[in-house]
Amino acid sequence: MPPKKKSPAQLDREIAEVLRRKPASSSVRVARGRGHATVKDSGNAGVMMVANDAALANQYERAEKLVGQSKQRKIATAFTTVTEESSRAGDYASRGWEDKDGEDVEVDAYDIEEQVDAGSHAPVTDAIVAKAVRWLRDHGASGTSSTRFHPGTWYETEFEMDYSSGEEKQEEFFLRNFTEQEEKLVFDAFNKRR
Repeated sequence: MPPKKKSPAQLDREIAEVLRRKPASSSVRVARGRGHATVKDSGNAGVMMVANDAALANQYERAEKLVGQSKQRKIATAFTTVTEESSRAGDYASRGWEDKDGEDVEVDAYDIEEQVDAGSHAPVTDAIVAKAVRWLRDHGASGTSSTRFHPGTWYETEFEMDYSSGEEKQEEFFLRNFTEQEEKLVFDAFNKRR
């Protein structure tokens, strides 16, 4: 059964309460490995809960504004190259960041309304997940770093040969500032479409 729609006054009270409780700085957990960050703060989760409620009350612009108050989700891009020589040595030729800061994953009122129309019970969260999966697919991601989900799982392209240099290159994509729940939903949606 879909959740009961809340009145604008009730949403205003919930927003005020969440923003009053929101910590001044988010606690970010950095996973081992390639500099991945998962957001772990109750203020962000509270803002998302109220944003989802606003969307379910058909207040899409309000939901968009609330999402803007949470930690900005991004996707960072790294690369790995292999040459014939490095392959023989069992190593990579080079590894590094193409975009360490990451590209923003932004949702707007239209994205949120689209999820409501599709019957979502968490339209803001589902809009974020849909945008992230679309971004990954658009940038050539074809696999994950693990067959099972764990926080910090990243996405990667196939190695492609650059015939002019003789190098093979792969890109890896890292979710930044996503909640653990959002990461899990992205993982599930990405693997469902494969």
